[in-house]
Amino acid sequence: MFVWYSQDCTCTPVVITFGSRAQSFSGVGVVVGITDIILLLSVATTAPAPFNTMARSKSSKSSGTCCNLVMALLTLWSIVSLIVIVVWATSPHMKGVALCKVAQQALTEKMEGAKVVWEKEKQALLEAIRLSQENQTTLQQEMEVVAERLRETNVSLSLSLQENAMLHENETALRNAICLHRETQRNLSLDLNLFEWLQFNFTQAVHQSHSCSASCDASNSQEVAAMSQMKACESSKHYLRTQMERRGCKINGNSPQESLLFIAHTYYD
Repeated sequence: MFVWYSQDCTCTPVVITFGSRAQSFSGVGVVVGITDIILLLSVATTAPAPFNTMARSKSSKSSGTCCNLVMALLTLWSIVSLIVIVVWATSPHMKGVALCKVAQQALTEKMEGAKVVWEKEKQALLEAIRLSQENQTTLQQEMEVVAERLRETNVSLSLSLQENAMLHENETALRNAICLHRETQRNLSLDLNLFEWLQFNFTQAVHQSHSCSASCDASNSQEVAAMSQMKACESSKHYLRTQMERRGCKINGNSPQESLLFIAHTYYD
């Protein structure tokens, strides 16, 4: 803002705004196209008519000439400044700056959008991380449970292997015992056959012994019978001899012995 004070001139501050849209201002009508530049320009204007009339009546001719000169200089400077500003605003460099500003604004908007998306993705990732941690905790607990079951299974497997080894040893011992029992059975079969053969021989010997005993008893009985018969014969012979001797005769012209034998044969027949 430029302000000029004099005894017979007033300076009115004028705000000129150069933006993306056309602006109007007091004293000058200008349309320019520069972004975010505000220029405060003071344009010296004449006072209202009554005031100017009173000033002319009071001021001298030299002061009026000085005031007109100053106003002319200010007007020339304002025109030159406006030309410079318009040329500078419409230059390719400023257009590039404007484009850069637009691109920067677009990039800023994109960055804001990307930031929002990044925040959303960050929240989603944090939620996913939280869920992953919860899942990891759950999986860790499940892994601990599985590890405990695996340890129990290993212990049970060890016991089962030991029991299986014991059963295998028992099976081997039973197989050996079965083989031994079969061998014993074969030996017992042989012994049984031998015993049956011996029993048969013993039975045969017993029967033969009984037969021999019976034969011996029969022989003894026959011997006793023969001796009894012999005694009877002797008694009969003695009796007949006695009778014959008493009679002193011969039977059929035979001697007493021959007669006795004849009588004995006749008696037994």
